[in-house]
Amino acid sequence: MNDVLKQYVQVEITGNLKEDIAAIFHYHQDEETLKHVLKVAEEAKRISKRFGVEPEEAEQAGLLHDISNIVPVNLMLEVAKELSVKVEEEEYKYPRIIHQKLSRAMAEQVFDISNPNILNAIECHTTLKSHASQLDKVLFIADKLSWESPEHNFQHEIRQKIENNELNQAILIYLNHIWEQRNNLKLVHSWTIQAREDMLRILSQKEFSKLNETIIESKDILDMLDSLLREPAPFWNWFYSDRSKGIPFFANYPDENLISYFENEIIPQGNMLEIGCGPGRNAIYAALKGFKVDAADISEEAIRWAKERAEESKVNVNFECKSAFDLIPKPEYYDFVYDAGCLHHIWPHRRIEYLKLIYSTLKTGGYFGLTCFAPGYTEIGGALELSDYEIYREKSMKGGQAYSKEKLFRLLEDHFDNIEFRSMKACSEDSGKFGVPFMWASLWRKK
Repeated sequence: MNDVLKQYVQVEITGNLKEDIAAIFHYHQDEETLKHVLKVAEEAKRISKRFGVEPEEAEQAGLLHDISNIVPVNLMLEVAKELSVKVEEEEYKYPRIIHQKLSRAMAEQVFDISNPNILNAIECHTTLKSHASQLDKVLFIADKLSWESPEHNFQHEIRQKIENNELNQAILIYLNHIWEQRNNLKLVHSWTIQAREDMLRILSQKEFSKLNETIIESKDILDMLDSLLREPAPFWNWFYSDRSKGIPFFANYPDENLISYFENEIIPQGNMLEIGCGPGRNAIYAALKGFKVDAADISEEAIRWAKERAEESKVNVNFECKSAFDLIPKPEYYDFVYDAGCLHHIWPHRRIEYLKLIYSTLKTGGYFGLTCFAPGYTEIGGALELSDYEIYREKSMKGGQAYSKEKLFRLLEDHFDNIEFRSMKACSEDSGKFGVPFMWASLWRKK
């Protein structure tokens, strides 16, 4: 924690966010702000599922969005500069507005929040900004709905829009209110002006796009379901952005089962595709073993890291930043397709297309290697065994979908013969292999 913050944070940070927030505001005798942040957190969590936002992220952002209120307003600019917060010219004119950026900095430095979704939402919770994420919007509107002053007559209209699942329209009600009052306000932040222009553009485009929101063929159903769920790329870019995190598979070691396939000569050398390659540890290993490797991942950060590793290893791998569904088809081209933890993050409505992709790209007799979450290991890092219906009811996979052995066989056995099915072997850090016991390791051959 920066020394400048220690004078304001005089309580022990335990890791229980809600309790720590309460302790800090109690210490500063600021019960009013505590009441507000608890209300915002509750409201943000309540409406989050309507708009494809993780409830836990919404709640954390709500709890932290006004943490900078413990700093006196006349000192906010000074503290912000000490924390290397970029201050705009308009924020010098009205220093109170810097509190949103200051809260972001404090969330990082006091509470060790590294999730950019949460941090970005905190940073613009008062003004909003252009190209706002769903979490940005949810926190912004939850903040406005949690004001208790009676003069805010627009709140009822906003609530009606939220109940109708019209988030952008709800936001525009507030932004238009600010715009109409602009001559009476000390400042209308440039971010707010840009956000309003953005909302007007989006809603104008949406009116036009309604003509295309008609389900005519099966692809339209898939696109519709995609639009209701969280876009995966931003999460995975954040996930791979901090390479120092203690994530077991960040280590540059191949999967222990993949090593066994090659060492036991089960899979002959040839063309290989890895889907969801992450930082490239398996793709690079296969290339070093003589395979011609194509590897894809949806995360730009992961692909950048993978290319760096390949260069360090002096090996050629064709890394592409693409979704599996955007790959150029190569019918019956690959001898081996490998999935080290991609399937269990794919929304169920896309799974049929995903498995068809694997089947169509494999040569007859080609191999499909799969590692994925097994059920029953949530206490040591595994995932919940959710039914496909549960995922859509919750609008979340809760970090990934565990697959039972029976479910995997039901999905694959019509088109593949099973060669091996077992739990992954746990591997120590110094073994030069990656392996965790909460994953299945299976190998299949195309019929």
